[in-house]
Amino acid sequence: MTVVVHFLAPYMSLTPCPQTPITRTAAPQMHLCFQGLGPSLPMTLTSGWPITRVLLTIVVCTLAISGSSSIALAQTQTNIATTKPTDRKAITLRPVVNNAFGRGEKISYRVHYGWFTAGQAVMQVSDDTYNINNRRCYRIEVTGVSSGLVKQITTIRDVWGAFVDTAAIMPHKFYRNIKENNYSKNEEIAFDYPAGKAIVTSSSPPVGEVTLQPNTLDMITGYYYLRLLDYNNLAPETMITMTGIYENQTYVFRIRYKGKERIKTPLGYINCIKLQPLMPENGVFAGENSVKFYISDDENRIPLKIRAELFVGAVELDIESYQNVKHPLTFGKR
Repeated sequence: MTVVVHFLAPYMSLTPCPQTPITRTAAPQMHLCFQGLGPSLPMTLTSGWPITRVLLTIVVCTLAISGSSSIALAQTQTNIATTKPTDRKAITLRPVVNNAFGRGEKISYRVHYGWFTAGQAVMQVSDDTYNINNRRCYRIEVTGVSSGLVKQITTIRDVWGAFVDTAAIMPHKFYRNIKENNYSKNEEIAFDYPAGKAIVTSSSPPVGEVTLQPNTLDMITGYYYLRLLDYNNLAPETMITMTGIYENQTYVFRIRYKGKERIKTPLGYINCIKLQPLMPENGVFAGENSVKFYISDDENRIPLKIRAELFVGAVELDIESYQNVKHPLTFGKR
């Protein structure tokens, strides 16, 4: 069984091959690369990396979480073939029922390598709504900063945000402001649904226009839409196939629903939904099933934990605090 959800390629993404039809069966040749870490870092991950640099890779990826997919590298992630502008079609915004989140929600996280704190992250929905393209929108932001010893090595302050349609949970505008030591990047994606396209502007390449597929989402909106899925009707091992937009490309990738589990968090024990992205072979992560993430098994569906198994240990992101969630969260002693 395959569930199709339109979503976004991850922060630490795969370099796409020359554009090919999405219907092909062969996996594209590709390699892992940094997105937004600046020209001073090599673009290809190799097993020869020092542990500090590997750690910083995971820190940046987890700090930029959109919950489920910030570090979800797809095993068969594929660049979707370009459509000619003359073939573009208007996109209709579909209404959805959102019972998972609302205005003012704020969730804070700690990124750590064992006892060693590497960074902090915050996911926040604005208290107010905004009028974008004559539609009411939430402003949702994810902020990540380095902390502790990592801050002495490198200064990271990344802000990812989106203006999200309150009725359709679709993006009208996506932006990211990246500041990592001397490297910076400011990018914006404006969604023009009547024209069936997204317009990418940035302080550095790539830029341009992208043809939209129905329900294509950016990183932030993609995660919040993922919170609306009914996992009670999914069998364990069901594959969730996602598509979305990153920079000036559209992609597809896969995450496996692993079922439900009760886990320990800094706030106590809680029932969770367990998801697992399919990882490509590389010299950093410990196999295809090396990344796991957990969202609350309740009406909130908030992200609680991400764990990335490396060949040199594990990096984790854990919830620290929350405010203004739509439904009570139940943490227990066991």
